[in-house]
This record gives sequence, C-alpha cells and structure tokens, in this order.
Amino acid sequence: MSKTVLFLFVLLFSAILSCSDSSKSMTKVEFGEDWPFNVESGNVKCVDGNSVVFETNGNLYALNDAARLSGNYKNIREILRSDANYPGKKITMDLSLIEFEGLKLCQK
Repeated sequence: MSKTVLFLFVLLFSAILSCSDSSKSMTKVEFGEDWPFNVESGNVKCVDGNSVVFETNGNLYALNDAARLSGNYKNIREILRSDANYPGKKITMDLSLIEFEGLKLCQK
C-alpha cells in the first residue's frame, strides 16, 4: 500500500511541476549591444500557456499579444533603453528573439 501512495505522490508532484510557468534567464552580457532593455537581466517566461512576459525587478512586462491583451502585465516600453541619438526617445529594437525564446517555453 505504501508503494502505491508513494507512486501517486510522485505522479501528482510531477503533474504540478509540468503545469508551472517556465522561464529562461537572459542578461545584457549575453546580448551585448543588441540588449534592448535598461535593466541588466531578467527572465523570459511563458505564463498561462501562451503569454510571453519578461520578468525583472519583481515586475512582469508583456512581450506578445496574448500577454498584452490579457491586461495583466506592464508595457514593455517602460524598460526599453533610451536612444542615445534622440534624447527622451526609446530605441526601436526587434524583440522577436526574446519573444521566440518565451514561445519555445510555452511549447514544453
């Protein structure tokens, strides 16, 4: 009987882990000049199965339409780097590589 209970516990624990949000750490060092954010690092995450967000300093920022449309996450523009050539303007940078990493996490 105890082996059955242990097996069920392990099975339940595995199911809980597989349902949890996935994330991948990313840093400015990895991206160099292509790093689009004004923070040094963060985690790209898949939440709720299809929302891709960037987490840094305890805040979650929407990276894809699913996350933006949910209304649950901050605007990613808040943490985009400023453009050195145009004071007060945010850089225009393709975030698709970071979003793609999050989408890969959603498929796991």
